[in-house]
Amino acid sequence: MRSIALAIVVVVVEERDAIGSLAAAIDTCQSRTGALLAATVWFSIARLTLLSVAWAVALFPLAFAALLPGKLLLAAVLLVYALYRSIADFLATGRLAAYTAIVKVSPPASPSGFAS
Repeated sequence: MRSIALAIVVVVVEERDAIGSLAAAIDTCQSRTGALLAATVWFSIARLTLLSVAWAVALFPLAFAALLPGKLLLAAVLLVYALYRSIADFLATGRLAAYTAIVKVSPPASPSGFAS
């Protein structure tokens, strides 16, 4: 899992120091494994899909390399790259927002009803 990214969220949400936030991130990973795994997997699938689409779109103008001028090809590929980076950063922000929501939610109660 992305414990370091989660530790950064813990620093902000719970106002802890660096070592305390790493310890809290590990505790959160142990107590909220399912929620963290779901957020990580879904955002990773979205990013992989985005990467596949970006590759396909970037390769399309390259198919016409013999017909189009080089500057136009470079501009098209750079535009695809800029769009990919902006959407990938948006997804990374969404993943951190999901981690923040997971950290803010109280941990699940123990099965016996008593806190451990």
